[in-house]
Amino acid sequence: MTNDECRETGWHLTNNAARTSRRRCLRLFLFFGILFLSLADTAHSSERGSARAYFYIEPNSARFECLVPLPEMMILLGQSPESLLAVEAQQILRDAARERVADWLRVKVDGIDSPSSETFRVMIVKGVPGRTDVLKANETVSSAEAMLGLVWEFDLAAVPEKIEVAWTGFGENIPSLVTSIITGSQSEEHELTAGAPSCEWINRGRLTMQSPLALVPPLPPMETIRIPVVSLLWVIFGLVIFSLEFRKGQKASGKLMMLMIGILLGAVILWPVASANITPPWHAVAAVSTDQAERILSPLLRNVYRAFDQRQESAIYDVLARSIEGDLLPRIYLQTINALTLDAQDATRARVTDLDVQVESVRMTPGSHGFIADVQWTALGTVGHWGHQHQRINRYTAKVTVGAVPVGNGKSSEWKVGALDVEQETRM
Repeated sequence: MTNDECRETGWHLTNNAARTSRRRCLRLFLFFGILFLSLADTAHSSERGSARAYFYIEPNSARFECLVPLPEMMILLGQSPESLLAVEAQQILRDAARERVADWLRVKVDGIDSPSSETFRVMIVKGVPGRTDVLKANETVSSAEAMLGLVWEFDLAAVPEKIEVAWTGFGENIPSLVTSIITGSQSEEHELTAGAPSCEWINRGRLTMQSPLALVPPLPPMETIRIPVVSLLWVIFGLVIFSLEFRKGQKASGKLMMLMIGILLGAVILWPVASANITPPWHAVAAVSTDQAERILSPLLRNVYRAFDQRQESAIYDVLARSIEGDLLPRIYLQTINALTLDAQDATRARVTDLDVQVESVRMTPGSHGFIADVQWTALGTVGHWGHQHQRINRYTAKVTVGAVPVGNGKSSEWKVGALDVEQETRM
């Protein structure tokens, strides 16, 4: 065999070995790819095929959320599983769940049975626990790709030391319920079964009293003049008597002299009895700078959002009234609650954790301490829901009118928002 033939034969052998190696690599790649997809599909099916619960404990309220695969839930409710659910079938399913499921959960706060939840909601969500999505309006959903979401909400009047949760909805389709109890950034997991249907959460300082509302700067001190009202009335009355006696011709009598001394003595005695402070007409109202307006508006707006940490409407209004004046209250209530609510079908609200307020310009309201400011603020809200964190970021550009509103029977005044005209709202 010649050298050229040897070289050609060696090249062919090397080429064949390379092809064989590539084929082996491809077969290994396909094998592990199929294995990975199979395992992922198994895990996905397992995740979808089991119920999952999340118990969120927050200041003022606690929220228990449970996700149950739609086919299993339909069987539990005595309905035949359907592959596709139209809007009408979804409503029938939700109504059936409201009647049958509301008493599946029992909660004790510090050893006392919590009353039946004021809020029990039922909704259909797509996806699996930790990866959910809301349905669009009039959307038909595949039962194999959706879950029934059950939400109980409870008020917490004070910071609890212990909360006990018991689940009674076990059966062939829900043999166990893995429950995550979440407080802020901390989480603990419990598996509830028919044999051990309850678990408890111990505070241990994880949930504390909320900080007080943000402090709004006081109004600048006003220049006033003290008027001794009673003393002044006494002098006027005495002068009237004196003038009547003077007209009788008793110009040099000792009686007039004694009367004058009595008037002066009475005025001195009555001087501290009662008085009124008035602002002189020549007093000039100091202009509010952009920095001062920002220091006033930042806590006012922050306290508006803090009001929605409450759950009861009356409690929300009480806190709102600390920052908002009069007829503006209902409009601010509706605008803010719509901005913080995650979805029209889901009343879960985000809590604002960060607020950035910037005042661009200020002009004084004629004849008062009030001012109108061009303001831009950004509110960042977060909430844990269905096992993952949601963020809500809203940016506003608005004209805000702030006035000095009398409080405490008019003895003092506080800054409050009297008008708010939103020029632009951006959901980021």
